[in-house]
Amino acid sequence: MTIAHSVVSWTDRAWLHKQRLLRFDREFAQRTVVLDDQADYFNHQTSTWLSEEEKAEATELESKRHDDLHTRKKQQLKLAF
Repeated sequence: MTIAHSVVSWTDRAWLHKQRLLRFDREFAQRTVVLDDQADYFNHQTSTWLSEEEKAEATELESKRHDDLHTRKKQQLKLAF
């Protein structure tokens, strides 16, 4: 094996390695999925990570959920004889 041949093979191997790393970087976002199974449990109204709009939306959703849980629905009972 000559020196020129080994340089070419090293450069080819380096280029292939670079291409593999770039492909991995492009596809990594597609493979990465974060599932937050506790998102519905925690109170997001007081989260320091949310913006003011998100906090207002969380407060509104929480009050709607609270009202849905604690108000009685209008019920009708029809009896036919």
